[in-house]
Amino acid sequence: MKIIIRHRNLLQGLMTVFLITTISLGMSCKAPKTTPQETPEEQALKSAEQGNSEAQNQLGYDMIHGEGIPQNIEEGVGWIQKAADQGYSKAQYNLAIMYQSGKWVEPDLSRAFELMSKASQQGLIEAQTSLGFMYERGVGTKLDMHEALYWYQQAATFGKAASKSKKYYKENLLPHREEQFLYGDRDAQFMLGRIYEEGIEGIGENLDLAAKWYEDAAVRGDVASQARLAMMLGVQGEPKLDTIWGFAWAKVAASSDLSGNHSMPLRKLEPHLSEEQKSQAESTYDQLNQLVAYNLKDLNLSMP
Repeated sequence: MKIIIRHRNLLQGLMTVFLITTISLGMSCKAPKTTPQETPEEQALKSAEQGNSEAQNQLGYDMIHGEGIPQNIEEGVGWIQKAADQGYSKAQYNLAIMYQSGKWVEPDLSRAFELMSKASQQGLIEAQTSLGFMYERGVGTKLDMHEALYWYQQAATFGKAASKSKKYYKENLLPHREEQFLYGDRDAQFMLGRIYEEGIEGIGENLDLAAKWYEDAAVRGDVASQARLAMMLGVQGEPKLDTIWGFAWAKVAASSDLSGNHSMPLRKLEPHLSEEQKSQAESTYDQLNQLVAYNLKDLNLSMP
């Protein structure tokens, strides 16, 4: 079970430290086959008591949420702590989120940073994105944009697929791209796009690179990245003016977001297109929409 909480305003492009993260307390741990004498819950408890860190983390989640067993938040946190103490990265990440938010435990940002660092160093992609944000905002540690950039890049390039994208993933790519990072964390890619678009905190502006990072996330269904591309290309004309692609991305974003929070680029662009341009843009939209839908299914992704 993966719970994704994201509040990203199109104009601000920012997230709170609790909301950029992907809170994945429900894990893929499968209980061993049961015997006639043992229920699944008894098997799960037995596996956790025998020191299985994945089972401990899952049992902790189930206890906290009362899923299949009576709710016991304190004991549930204790099981996740046991898994984290054994170095299980998902448990370390889960505890870090708790200490950030102060939910189920007393808030402790230094402890959150310590745990997030441990999970990130083990390669947990959602932890790396979260750690990047902690460095960017100085949460639990000293603000350090270069460290933030490093951890965003680690998460954004997960899978290292770009070097062979055209050969292996041709159907997943935008027509003008030879390679894209198709397994990187979409939040991290969005954050890199924003950093390079704004050129913040001593990191120079690079609009071409910003657009590429937004594209990597947008082509896999990231609505905020789709909306930023629409604004950059269709309204701001950066890195180049392309109202056809700008409109197409704007319509993809608007049609994907039922809340209406990302409809502004489409409202801005639509009145300024001629009928001929609008016809071309609608055709491009159809292609983009099909590509995003294909990627969501082919890469086994959910909508953010």
